[in-house]
Amino acid sequence: MTPAAGPVVVVDTGGAEGRAALAAGRAAADERGMPLVVVQAAIVPTAAADRVVDPDEPGAISAAIRDASLVVVGLRQREGAARFVLATPAMRVVLGSEAPVLVARP
Repeated sequence: MTPAAGPVVVVDTGGAEGRAALAAGRAAADERGMPLVVVQAAIVPTAAADRVVDPDEPGAISAAIRDASLVVVGLRQREGAARFVLATPAMRVVLGSEAPVLVARP
């Protein structure tokens, strides 16, 4: 499967960031006519996602984004030294994805 034909994958980081990512991901999936895959279902209503992936499963995030046509993450603006920390799961996805990444802000 080529990345252009894959699902839209939302990496849900929880809170307002996760809700923003889910809304943006659902809109993108609907617009593209692609399924929506959500990694980490803490706040995801069951009807919102076509498939839910458990991020605690080894390799789950990598497998979910491998064939994605678009990856959506939610990030909030950080201040001070925290803005330079790139170790968050969302930032690892942004830096490691071969698919286009949409960053949604609350």
